[in-house]
Amino acid sequence: MEVGHQNPFTDDIFIDHPDNLPGVARIHHRSFQRIVSSIEKLVGGASRLSPAEFVGRTLLVTAPRAGYGKSHLSARLRQHLKSTAVTLDLSFDRSSPITWTTLLRASLRESCHDPGTSEGARSRFQEVGRYFLAEMVLDYLRNQPGADPCPVTESQLKSEYALLFSPDSPTGALDWVEKQIPDLCHAANSTFLRRLGLTRSELEYWVSVMIDSQRRGDRPLESLRGLPNGEARERFLQWLRLCALYRPVLLIADDLDGFFNSDSAGMEIAALLTGIREAVPRSLTLLCLNREVWDATFENRLPTAWIDRLMGETEKLRGISPEAAGDLVRMRLERIDAPPTVADRLVQRLSNDHLWIDPEAKLSPRAVLRQASELWSREGARFLKEAKASEVVSSSPLEESPLKDITDKIAFFTALQSDCDGKTSEADLPAAESAPAPQPETEPPHSAPEPTTPVIPFPEPVGQKTDPVPENPFFAPPPPREKKETPFIPLTGIESIIRDIRGSGNKVASESSSVTPSQRPKTNGFAEIANGESIQFGDLSLKSGDAKTSSGASTPQSTTTSAPPAILNQVVINEMIDNAEKEILADRPLKLDLARLEAFFTRIGAEHGGLNQSSTRLPGGQTASLRWNVRGQSILVSFESPKNVYFWNHLLQQSLASDRTEKLAAFSHASEPFDPTLFASFGFSPTVTRGRIDIIEMTDSDLALLYAADQVLAEVAQAPESPYATQIISRRLDPLWRRVSERI
Repeated sequence: MEVGHQNPFTDDIFIDHPDNLPGVARIHHRSFQRIVSSIEKLVGGASRLSPAEFVGRTLLVTAPRAGYGKSHLSARLRQHLKSTAVTLDLSFDRSSPITWTTLLRASLRESCHDPGTSEGARSRFQEVGRYFLAEMVLDYLRNQPGADPCPVTESQLKSEYALLFSPDSPTGALDWVEKQIPDLCHAANSTFLRRLGLTRSELEYWVSVMIDSQRRGDRPLESLRGLPNGEARERFLQWLRLCALYRPVLLIADDLDGFFNSDSAGMEIAALLTGIREAVPRSLTLLCLNREVWDATFENRLPTAWIDRLMGETEKLRGISPEAAGDLVRMRLERIDAPPTVADRLVQRLSNDHLWIDPEAKLSPRAVLRQASELWSREGARFLKEAKASEVVSSSPLEESPLKDITDKIAFFTALQSDCDGKTSEADLPAAESAPAPQPETEPPHSAPEPTTPVIPFPEPVGQKTDPVPENPFFAPPPPREKKETPFIPLTGIESIIRDIRGSGNKVASESSSVTPSQRPKTNGFAEIANGESIQFGDLSLKSGDAKTSSGASTPQSTTTSAPPAILNQVVINEMIDNAEKEILADRPLKLDLARLEAFFTRIGAEHGGLNQSSTRLPGGQTASLRWNVRGQSILVSFESPKNVYFWNHLLQQSLASDRTEKLAAFSHASEPFDPTLFASFGFSPTVTRGRIDIIEMTDSDLALLYAADQVLAEVAQAPESPYATQIISRRLDPLWRRVSERI
């Protein structure tokens, strides 16, 4: 395909084609891995399961709206699990009734046309049938050792079943089974029958069907396609259990948008999915819906018992990251062989125009493709033209320009050096005047010998008088020094510093002076330092004119105050927190003071750069709630008492009714526990509550640490360097921020 003759972003919906798979790895990677892991855990466990011991699972996959990649996710799962699971579509369409007969007919048609993964099997139906026959013969040989000898061994049945039961197999295993059908079914072990959920007559029926299908294809299945609804239900569940005997079963119910706002479709589909879940072990059913279809067709029209079964496990598809959006654009441009520079420029332009980096920007695959399609239709030719022009420039040989034009710059650098020294050239220096050479401070200036050649002037030493020289424009002279007497500063330990900050003890100064004041970085008016390094605090100020020590380092000079100021560092702050924490723990029992937590979180969260904190008042609340945005996830932290049932009920209802995917965080302690079962009286199941509200359980140690941090923060609040203390305290509480911001 010639570059530029087609818009690669025209198809903004998923097309089930191998070229579109596996797609962008980072699109819904978490959901993909969760489903794959669930299926892989079921591999190899059929011998230990029975319908009475284990039931299937239902996973509700929802998206805020269309275009988030549900169909793409289903296709990726089908391709990835092709040799690990039996994947079947649950075909629901408004043109057909939602019945077991429809499901059985669609499932058999798909299984007969889907190619098998084992050697010799022409379809998935034949593959499952041959494994079923092999398992039945193995069970017969274990329980009837003296019966009619089988033409194949147990090891062959386990490893070569797909070839042994082929119609043209030289072993004659298929003919032997057909002759032994009555004996095989009569001698079947009860454990084997329970694994299949079949009676002996049902076992004999399926053995005959599988043998006929191996010889005559799918023609023996015609009798199954026209069964009445009740009998079709039994045959369909039996067929799924045979598939689960072979491999784990993944059932996908997608494309349900046609049932939007239907009065009965939700009830009928829920009844079928519930029946499959209860009757088919080693099965996982994905119910893929957009949020508006779920609300209009299922949630508002189903009894709570069925809602709980469908929402027992949920997976929400969220917006993709800017990196994944860029990969999606690059993958489409590869179809037209566009240069990588075109992709980079297009992605950068889309990111700037549509603010991809904004945490509130909800990017979906379809929205990104439509943005790219619109931009490409307008300016695609220009992007390609600029890429070709840059390639022509980059391919030009360097030999076209003389080498001396690149390297012969001696005159330029000589002139530049002369300008920096205040002279344009040596000829510009005065003939009668020449700068004297620097002399030691012990000798008078007039004793210096007269140089025979001009020299480049150096900055004038302090205290010397020489003839004026041209000023160096790149040299910044130090500020004038003020000679002050350095008062005696007694050195004490950390305890004295803590007592001084709390209003007792003597102020002290640090003797650490390895870093000069000019080297200390400034942040919001205070010095930002590493662990254990001192910082100016109180009235202490460091100036560039401080006296020098013998090693050349600057020694801090205190201002003229009545008492020396204190030194505050990370070690001191942590020591203060530890001491306060011990005192608080000694005064047990502790109580959960939500109003105090609100004030503390509000202040310290405002200084935390990774929380993007904002405050809001919600209806019925006695305290303010804080909204955080952490790594694209919105978190509403509430400090309301669990006893305020009206507030929490209203908050949960608003959260479920909105499209905003926001986690609600609440605090709980033994003195005031948060019991999620209180929402049961309002019709919310525990599963729904756990999916929205994250309860942060606080121990006495957790509360003591928070109260100690709050106490220390209040003690240093009046100091000019209190923001530094806030940063140290915020880092000390980093595990708490991670716990509150983790996903549920």
